[in-house]
Amino acid sequence: MSGRRIDGGGDVDYGKPLGFSFGGRQYRGLAGDTLASALLASGVSVVGRSFKYHRPRGLLAAGVEEPNALVTVTTGSRTELNLRATEIELTDGLAAHPVNCWPSADFDVGAINGVLARFLPAGFYYKTFMWPAWHLFEPFIRHAAGLGRPPRTPDTERYDALHAHCDVLVVGGGPAGLAAAVAASSGGARVILAEQEPLLGGSLRWQDAEIDSGTGRDWVDGCSALLAGRADTRVLTRTAAIGYFDHNEVVLAQRLPAGSRTHTRLWRVRAKRVVLATGAFERPLVFPGNDRPGVMLSSAVHRYLVQYGARAGESFVPSPTTTPPTASSSPSLRAAGASRRWWIAARAMATMPASGCAGTGSTCSPASSSGHPVRPALPAFLSAMRTDTSGASPPTCSPCREGTIRPSTCSASRAAHCAGKRRHAASGRTDPGRRSSRRAPAPGTCRSPARSVPGTRPASMRRRKPGSPRMVPPPPRGRAPRSRPG
Repeated sequence: MSGRRIDGGGDVDYGKPLGFSFGGRQYRGLAGDTLASALLASGVSVVGRSFKYHRPRGLLAAGVEEPNALVTVTTGSRTELNLRATEIELTDGLAAHPVNCWPSADFDVGAINGVLARFLPAGFYYKTFMWPAWHLFEPFIRHAAGLGRPPRTPDTERYDALHAHCDVLVVGGGPAGLAAAVAASSGGARVILAEQEPLLGGSLRWQDAEIDSGTGRDWVDGCSALLAGRADTRVLTRTAAIGYFDHNEVVLAQRLPAGSRTHTRLWRVRAKRVVLATGAFERPLVFPGNDRPGVMLSSAVHRYLVQYGARAGESFVPSPTTTPPTASSSPSLRAAGASRRWWIAARAMATMPASGCAGTGSTCSPASSSGHPVRPALPAFLSAMRTDTSGASPPTCSPCREGTIRPSTCSASRAAHCAGKRRHAASGRTDPGRRSSRRAPAPGTCRSPARSVPGTRPASMRRRKPGSPRMVPPPPRGRAPRSRPG
């Protein structure tokens, strides 16, 4: 067992080990693993290469949003291209190969393109390889293009297409989707629930939650049993909605488990009502090198740890994001034996006391009794730009000034802001810190010189410059334009 595999994975069976290969090397996983979680538990950090410069790529996410781990999977006589490793259920004897690399993902000859990146701009081959003949270079260019190699043997699998009708179609088997399906089924409606994962529950399978005085997993198990016992309810797992058309026609693609007679089944479902409960994805931070191996979403790290028992690494550097899983993944990683090296903050934050705003004595209705977060003080050159025309600086209520909370929650800042806008409008300035070369128009006049200044002519009547094209008015409607000679 790998040092990155810990006890307590919720969806894996530690008593059923499975063997698989990746890139020609043999590894061991567990029943219930995905290919991505098994690779992560085995210590594999590089799972592919980028398309053009062949830079190393590692796992970023844990679901359908994974952009890097594209592999070619061979099972028996079947070969499938460009599958996400996060969506492949691990089976015994599975063989996977990374795409766009040779001879392996760890050592790729094509990485020389990264060294020559400054000489390989976008579309350079359209001009560089035109002499003496394009056909001399075409085989090499086509060999380097594309991801994966198509199989040479015919596909012998079976594919089905079915039609279905229902009263309510629920897309997504997470907390919201399960609640909607249970509510519709309790009212006597015919319900179809489609979930792209093998198991229902969504984020409740790896996030701590308490529902109806119980854990989230207990609530999911109860809802699953309730829906399975109703005749008018059909639950489709491993099913993704791939098209939503007129008259509530939804196309579903269902992947059947290994060993089934049918490989993929296409559903065309007509529903009276459609509920989209597809959830949301974590948004990654943007910084140089965020595509390198080892950079992962905090939600993915937490999911691999709790749902599959796979620890992402021995040490980690958490960074705050726009989603809550950052706070929950750090304690879980420390409990699993990983050490935290640093804590990266996107920006410096302070806390404004709830008693009042500095410099004004007014109260800013914070979201909690401990105060609301405010941004740090502005630099001197930015503070000078915000100085009022009278020389007095505006109130230093950072939340109201910076927009972290609504200005209406601070009466002092709102009054000062409105008074400042009136003074700037009366003086003709467009910005508090800059002088405007244009005076404010008199009341009742327009800024357009063609209307407010007497004696000016519109653009169509002005004398055109020598050599400028002559403007010809368009022909009237219903009459074809006459051709001009010469």
